[in-house]
Amino acid sequence: MSAPKEILNKAVDQFLVKKLYDDGFTYNFNSTKFSKKNEIGFRFEINFLGSKTNWLTEFVDFKVQYLIYSSSYKTWHKKNFPLEPLIGGGYLSGDHKILLQQPQNYQPGFGYDFVKFNHEVIMNDVWENYLNFGKIYFESASNWDKVHENSTWSSLKIDSLLIQNKLTDAEVLINKALNGYLELFGHESNVPLSSKQHFDIYTLRQKYLAEINRL
Repeated sequence: MSAPKEILNKAVDQFLVKKLYDDGFTYNFNSTKFSKKNEIGFRFEINFLGSKTNWLTEFVDFKVQYLIYSSSYKTWHKKNFPLEPLIGGGYLSGDHKILLQQPQNYQPGFGYDFVKFNHEVIMNDVWENYLNFGKIYFESASNWDKVHENSTWSSLKIDSLLIQNKLTDAEVLINKALNGYLELFGHESNVPLSSKQHFDIYTLRQKYLAEINRL
C-alpha cells in the first residue's frame, strides 16, 4: 500500500516535473520540494507540506508553499549579530498579498486532496497557480531592493538596506521604530517582554550603525 509521499511524488513526476524543470527548477523527491537559484543567489522553493493527518491511501493532503531563502543573508546576520536569533532562519518575505489571491480549487481542507480529486487535475492546478501567483511572488523578492519594498517584516526591511550599505535610509527606519516604542512605553525599561525582542533588534542595528560610523 502506497504512502502519501509516494502518491504525491508519482503525481509530481508524471504531471509537473518537466514543466518546472523547463523553468529552471529541480525536484527533491525526499524533501518533496522544487528549488532554483536566481542570479544573486536567492533560492526559490516550491514545497509540498503534508498534513499531519495523512495516512496510507486514506488521507493524502498536501499544501503548496512558496519560499525564498538567502544563505548570504544568514551568513551576514551571523557575522554581524552572532548572539541574536535570526527571525526566519534565512528565509525572506515577499509580497504575500499575491499569494492570498490564489484560488483554493481541489483544496477542501488542509490542502490538495489526492483522494477526492484526479492527480493530473491537481498538478495542472499547481502549475497554473505557479504561473499566475507563485512566479510573481518570487519576483516580488528577487533582489534586496524588492525585499525592502515588499517585505512585511520591519527588521528585514532594515537589514535589506544595511546589506546594500544604504546606511542613511536604514538609520531613518531604525530611529522611527525605536522612537515609536519610546513614545508608546516612555522608557526602554517599560517595554514589555512581548515587544522586547523587536526592540532589541532595532537597538542592535543602531549600535551596528554607530560602530560603522566610527570606522
